[in-house]
Amino acid sequence: MPGAVLRAVCDIDRDTAHAVGEAFGAEEATCRFADLLADTSIDVVVVAVPDECQASIARAAIEAGKHVYLEKPGAVSAGEYRSLIETRDRHDRRVAVGFNKRFAPAYVAAARAIRADGGPRNLLLRMSDDAWRWAAHLPGGALLGHDACHLFDLAAWLTRSRALTVYAAAARDDDYSFIIRFENEAVATVLLSGHATMDFPKERLEAITERGSVVVDDFVELNAFGYGGATVPRLTFPGRASRKVDEPWVERIGDRGLAGMIDVRRALWSMQRARGGKDGHNRSSASVLPNFLRDQGWYESLNTFVDSVATDGKPPNATLEDARRTFLIAAAARRSLATGQVEPADNDD
Repeated sequence: MPGAVLRAVCDIDRDTAHAVGEAFGAEEATCRFADLLADTSIDVVVVAVPDECQASIARAAIEAGKHVYLEKPGAVSAGEYRSLIETRDRHDRRVAVGFNKRFAPAYVAAARAIRADGGPRNLLLRMSDDAWRWAAHLPGGALLGHDACHLFDLAAWLTRSRALTVYAAAARDDDYSFIIRFENEAVATVLLSGHATMDFPKERLEAITERGSVVVDDFVELNAFGYGGATVPRLTFPGRASRKVDEPWVERIGDRGLAGMIDVRRALWSMQRARGGKDGHNRSSASVLPNFLRDQGWYESLNTFVDSVATDGKPPNATLEDARRTFLIAAAARRSLATGQVEPADNDD
């Protein structure tokens, strides 16, 4: 990132810290977080730790005078969000939450087209992958917090409205549908499943506006309908390689859009099955995962935040307030799954 230096990597496991530091060219690798907080040469701390540890580490970094890029969800209770917001305001620091999909080029283009026609009236957001394989060690229902928060944030970001109610239904653990009604009368349907396979395109967005519609498939292809000449009817988006091993696969996607992505997914799924047995259960059998070949906005989200710190500007990233609202949608979804009823999305208890 222009103008940024990776000063240090910190992890509780020394070998992990040194391996990651070496891989990404960090100046230092350490297990001593307190030393980093005392280092006045560090301006920004990226908090990428398990959910239950995020708030306390972020709060300590803010109190040490650092700006913080905090991975989603950011906190695991309404009280933690309130504490983080109060700490941020008291120390006048910038804090962004890593809802990176807002910065995915395909979703930026979709949002532009959607908002030019007054915003979405009806949304469908889907995320379906092989979590039955990679998340087999997690408890049932873990995807609601791990993945659904991205879709809840996208729905709120695209509608630019506050969620009022949530209704949720489960076919089984990690196989859910959610209906969210917003203050501006927009409705979003969110489908989340961990029971697909690697060759299935993981994510899809469909938006119906006043008379037009937009479809985005797996971050690599956008099709627009009903907008006339004001909107390009079809766009494709290249992938993004973060490692050398990914580059040939990203090149294979090229400008082919969804067809290229399906080609790559099927090839990698075939390799996974060959190495991991009939069902591809071996979690470590694939060195490349297709979900990380698509440009989901990770780079641009962090780069925009770092740039805002360098230029003393206001970052356009998701805020702690945004993350808190997403947390409340998820909490309402959990209540709805338990009660079978429509639940309010603004219950802060």
